[in-house]
Amino acid sequence: LHYYQGYHDVAAVFHAVMGDAAAASACLAVASRSHLGDFVKCDFSDLILSIRLAIFPLIALLDPVLHAHLAKSGVEPFFALSWIVTWFAHDGVCDGASAGRLFDAFLSSHPALPLYLSVAMVTHPSHRTRLLQTPCDFSEIHCVLCDLPRGCCVGGRGRVSRPASL
Repeated sequence: LHYYQGYHDVAAVFHAVMGDAAAASACLAVASRSHLGDFVKCDFSDLILSIRLAIFPLIALLDPVLHAHLAKSGVEPFFALSWIVTWFAHDGVCDGASAGRLFDAFLSSHPALPLYLSVAMVTHPSHRTRLLQTPCDFSEIHCVLCDLPRGCCVGGRGRVSRPASL
């Protein structure tokens, strides 16, 4: 297993939820060999391929207008890389309780759920509107995309429902 930038964010959520370092380490070890397996390889080549093959094609299927806007800007789907490899735990995207609920969903689902949630994040109606109102410029679109999840998980009891339909 290889460390990657952001792995500590995942470990921190396991520790916060489990409350016990030994239990958190044991759970993290199991998750690292299953759901996080593509991330702890010697490189991200399989993950990069998955992102390229899934994110924009799914957006195109769900929202052709948004996809056209994103494609015209020249942005690549790698804005979602940190979301996927940290399960949305990086940079305070989620508070502790929300991160724990997301991790529960990720662990009890197919390992691709973080990728599907990334697509759902981009195609969410309020995010769609924000993206379509942003000038079709690589740097402006990329900046908006990178900022989308900030604060989305804070408070409340949101459900992970749309990614399940993908």
